Amino acid sequence: MSAAEEYLAELRRRREQYKDGDALQELAREFKKRDRRPPKEFKDSSFLYMRSYDADVGERPFSGITFWRSPDIQLSPVTNVAAYTTQLEAGETYLVRCALHNRGDVAVPSAKVELYLTDPSLGFDTRYAQNLTLGNVPAATWVTPGGSAAAEFRWTVPPTQAGHKCLFARTFSFSPLDLPVTDYALDPRTDRHVAQQNLNIVGQAQSFAFKLIHAPIARMRIDLRWLHRDELLRLRHPVLADVTPAEKMPEGGWGRLVQIELEEPTGEVSLEGTREGVLVIAEGREAKSAEKEPRPRCSSFRMTVPDLGLEPGQAVGLDVTAVDEHDKKELGPVGGITLVIVG
Repeated sequence: MSAAEEYLAELRRRREQYKDGDALQELAREFKKRDRRPPKEFKDSSFLYMRSYDADVGERPFSGITFWRSPDIQLSPVTNVAAYTTQLEAGETYLVRCALHNRGDVAVPSAKVELYLTDPSLGFDTRYAQNLTLGNVPAATWVTPGGSAAAEFRWTVPPTQAGHKCLFARTFSFSPLDLPVTDYALDPRTDRHVAQQNLNIVGQAQSFAFKLIHAPIARMRIDLRWLHRDELLRLRHPVLADVTPAEKMPEGGWGRLVQIELEEPTGEVSLEGTREGVLVIAEGREAKSAEKEPRPRCSSFRMTVPDLGLEPGQAVGLDVTAVDEHDKKELGPVGGITLVIVG
């Protein structure tokens, strides 16, 4: 009891000193200062991005990564929003949901999203795509610092756009200013604002049409690679629920198995066969344009998938990628298409 009384007496003495001294006045002076600044680690900006792969945190550029199956773009019919798909049916209305992330220290009150639809292609440009959100750009209500939000858009597929398509999402904000790298290029490797969702279902021994966006003078290598069982299952596509991945397929030499041809030879683009695909050589002229960036060329190809001997209920995954041999930064494929070949 004696020790407790001494302790209480000491507390009372300190309280009286605090009241009678200058402590309160000193605190008041500190709080009235107007030159206080945020901590040094605070960055007065947002950092909007969309993921190109599961562990993506928005760091760009990256290389050697499969970026054309973004986990932040999901499509589902409005009649069943939980049934995610990448197959579009004419006349159906779909809900397109885009997840947005912000690693910055400033909140984004209204992040916008543009959606572009293109035919299957390797390399992409807005001038060769249809802007689905023109005049009706969806927005996420609020993206907090270090947080995420979603923007949703409804789209009814017209008869001319049925079948497989490549869908791009591009996010941006005017306040705070957080804009894409360029006006035209859709390249997730170099721009954290851009994401792509791409998948196609074809049958064996059938042809498949795709496009390649390239400079007028270019050397582009189109490669084909078989997806192993685990890679195919990680696609999580609904068709895989009804098929079994084929266990044994050639590890290489797909350039000799698959036939790739130009749909409309012009004399400015030629092909050379390689072990894993073809080499595209473009020797055109630089087109004069009033636009800030040189206008690229678009070449059309047709690929015939061979009869792989698949039984009904079996499937094989094939990645088709394009690499720019003039790319000194070695960023890897400029674009990719994933094919699921079913028996």
